[in-house]
Amino acid sequence: MNDANQTEVLQQWLIEPETQKRLNLCIQQAIENLKADTSLRVPRTQEERSRAFAEWLRSCHRNLGPGIQEQFRKQFPGIAQRLTDPNTIKNIVEDKVWPDVEAVLRSYAVRGLASDWVRNHLGDAVLVGMPDSRDGVWNVPLAVTGVGERLGYVVLDKDGNVLVPLTSSRETLLKAIHDRKLPAVAAGNR
Repeated sequence: MNDANQTEVLQQWLIEPETQKRLNLCIQQAIENLKADTSLRVPRTQEERSRAFAEWLRSCHRNLGPGIQEQFRKQFPGIAQRLTDPNTIKNIVEDKVWPDVEAVLRSYAVRGLASDWVRNHLGDAVLVGMPDSRDGVWNVPLAVTGVGERLGYVVLDKDGNVLVPLTSSRETLLKAIHDRKLPAVAAGNR
């Protein structure tokens, strides 16, 4: 099949109604495989973390990319057979699947770095929630079992460095715990 025909086949496939649903399944499968990967490690060095984890993500891409492409071939055997240029599938995966996988990886890295900081500065009774990124800053909610969620936040920059002045202190968490427990105790005394 020549390049023009491959492009036409690809464009037709992309507009088919089932394609996006099945791409979403491919993305979810890649994320599930990622969550089950016990060899995955949080980036530790400044080089791995700089430029919003660029080097670490490149390494993950090298390691995970072929498996995701294979998953794509299994999910879409018909189109995989018609696309004879191996770079076409690689490009589809990079454009349609990898961005979601990369977002999960970046969140994993930030949560791992926040967990380390919390354990060292706030103690092991504090739980770390799922990170949220806004304007290049990550907010990671903190909780304590039996008290509640979002008692405070660890705030990290795009490279995973904790921004201590913006992060909840031990005193802030203790006050939040006290404020949440006090109304419950007062209600029980009525």
